[in-house]
Amino acid sequence: MKSVWGFGWLESNEKRLNSIVLELEDSYLYLIASPAIEVQITENKPTVNGWAGCF
Repeated sequence: MKSVWGFGWLESNEKRLNSIVLELEDSYLYLIASPAIEVQITENKPTVNGWAGCF
């Protein structure tokens, strides 16, 4: 594993994590939490839209 990013927002001074991106040797694993958990595997760095920042 090369890098890990977490994305989410602040709510009442607490961090709410919504998405995690794992950079592996030759691919990325993108996990998105919503009512269900979505997992995407891609060779390109995924674009995470609509979130306040990276933790």
